[in-house]
Amino acid sequence: MNLGISGIIVGLVLLAAGVPLWLAAAIQILVWVPRNKLITTGPFALVLHPIYTFFGLLVIPGISFVLDTWVGFAIGILLYVFSRIFSGREVKELQKAFGAQYDSYRTTVILPWL
Repeated sequence: MNLGISGIIVGLVLLAAGVPLWLAAAIQILVWVPRNKLITTGPFALVLHPIYTFFGLLVIPGISFVLDTWVGFAIGILLYVFSRIFSGREVKELQKAFGAQYDSYRTTVILPWL
């Protein structure tokens, strides 16, 4: 990509935002899913699928900018696109498990389209 220091700065900003959000979402899943609880706070209040979103749009592209390669950037975008295509199954499982509670949660997410 040959972006020099600008690319490294962009990559570090993406990583500084993406890694904590991704880790927070992963920790919430590890804590609350075994307890059969719907997660509606933290990264889950921002987007419907934070693991996919933050990893695919922030973490992988951030690494790509830092390493000055377009390959990781492309992989991150593709990962995000495919995760959104196949997330329908997850949505159906959550609707089945949590019903109206899940439907209500979806209306409160800040960036439901992301």
